[in-house]
Amino acid sequence: MGYELKKLFVSKSIFFLLFCFSLILLPELFAQQNRNVACSLQITAGTLKANFMPPRVINIGKYDRIAFPDLPNYGKPGEPAMPVKTVKYLIPFGREIESVNVVWEKKEKIKGSFVIEPAQRPIPLNYQGRIKSTLPDPLIYNSAQAFPGKLYSLVSIQQFKNYKIAIINLYPVEYQPLFKNLYYYRNLELQINLKQAASHTVKKYSSDLKDIKAVKKFVDNSDVCLTYADPEGIKKLANGQDDYEYVIITSQELAASIQTYNFQALAAHKASKWGLTTLIKTTESIYSNSEYSGLRPDGTEDNQTRIRNFIIDYAQNHNTKYVLLAGDGDAEEPAAQNGETEIAPIIPHRGLSASYWNWDDGPVMITNNDIPADLYYACLDGTFDADADGIYGEVADNVDFIAEVYVSRAPVDSETEMSNFVYKTITYENSQADYLTSAYTIGEWLDNEYDEQYPEILISTSWGKDFLEEIRLGTSANGYTTAGIGSSGYFNVQTLYDYDYDSNPEHYGDYNQGWLKPDLLNIMNSGVHVLNHVGHGNADSICGYKQFTNFDADNLTNTDYFLGYTQSCYSGAFDNKSAISEYEDE
Repeated sequence: MGYELKKLFVSKSIFFLLFCFSLILLPELFAQQNRNVACSLQITAGTLKANFMPPRVINIGKYDRIAFPDLPNYGKPGEPAMPVKTVKYLIPFGREIESVNVVWEKKEKIKGSFVIEPAQRPIPLNYQGRIKSTLPDPLIYNSAQAFPGKLYSLVSIQQFKNYKIAIINLYPVEYQPLFKNLYYYRNLELQINLKQAASHTVKKYSSDLKDIKAVKKFVDNSDVCLTYADPEGIKKLANGQDDYEYVIITSQELAASIQTYNFQALAAHKASKWGLTTLIKTTESIYSNSEYSGLRPDGTEDNQTRIRNFIIDYAQNHNTKYVLLAGDGDAEEPAAQNGETEIAPIIPHRGLSASYWNWDDGPVMITNNDIPADLYYACLDGTFDADADGIYGEVADNVDFIAEVYVSRAPVDSETEMSNFVYKTITYENSQADYLTSAYTIGEWLDNEYDEQYPEILISTSWGKDFLEEIRLGTSANGYTTAGIGSSGYFNVQTLYDYDYDSNPEHYGDYNQGWLKPDLLNIMNSGVHVLNHVGHGNADSICGYKQFTNFDADNLTNTDYFLGYTQSCYSGAFDNKSAISEYEDE
């Protein structure tokens, strides 16, 4: 059997969920610590002290921007964009928060008269019209009432395995819009009162030193980890045949395939290459097992719930850390290409609710209750539907966004696609070729923002380069300090940016500005390991105006697989037939 040497392309469709706290998708992200010079923290038994540097206020035309070193500014559209300090407070084992009191010692007025810039509506990357800036909310800006009107908020209680973490936002700056006065608090002290927890006294997950290390790096009071180390009640690690660190979930048909490169071959590779204990589990066996209930909070049943309950069981009782959802998530009429014959999805997706601004008709707020999200299979606490209304992932559901297991999806639904995926994965992981040190960051023009009252006035432009340089060079933006790919000493990172070809934003809006599609094709065919892209896209394409499509993927000539990561709209929509990211995996 021949295998198409195109690429291994992992894509992420972008849908911006805005939270005023750290969104943790996978345990690996615990390595990003919230460390900055704007605020120093002291946390001792039940007391949190925060000392803030004086902020700068920068004039940006008709508005003023508050600038704390390394602290992000947040606000709902039209509200004053105010700085926020997020604290991750590890709750001692067996305790829960009863109440929080706040005190402060010094409140200082900042000299001057200020009109703080309003927070803007989020803009989808695939929108190609003129963007109008969001105007100040008159109910707030004409008010004498201090904004935001609070010094802290307890955003949520998140959980990672046995660890409960309170996400707390601090608001060190106060604004009086009507009088244009600005104040900041040099120090804030939170008195966190704890009580014995009604639950949370039994450890559901096995003890793991890697987990403890990750939590210590993430939270701001790492010494509390010791309260979770009491040997009484700690669950022992599973071992031997009951220990399955890497689990593949797929259909009975694909699990029984006799192709050379099947899921048995992938499991054997993971065992020999990485030393993982492995298991292949069929959806049919999960659905027929009464231990894995499909009962949803709203009283109905579905297979998504059964699969998630299986993953919960294996994460808690079999030391499972990695789950491969080995099956497509689309459900349309049978397709002829690549041997596809399925009508129902092999691994159904869970649709989550999200609201966004539709710029084509207003802008107006639109709610979509079916955003495909395999996050549902990774974050194992709660139900994602706390109010039991059948809509998952609403704000009112208070979803826990810290994942207990790593989850990935192989969007395959035929033996041919499975074989290609497995062959590419094994070949890629075994490669030691020189090209592995080559990486590219690829950025497009994103959008122009125009004044609401004077549409001919261009206020700002967003470029993919702005975000990708943080990845290439490193950054301390938004309270997170990360090392750049280029500083690793391993990768030779080159760039392809629209901005470097033509930095005049008024020139964009057609196919012939900035870099062109042949520039990208040459890079893909030249032998590159990592491509990191920020730009436009759709279900069947990436790179917006350049339009890299499935047809272009068919005509690539590269002989080494690369890892492609795109932050573009819909390019990873695995619930669509042959989305661009899925097509390139096949």
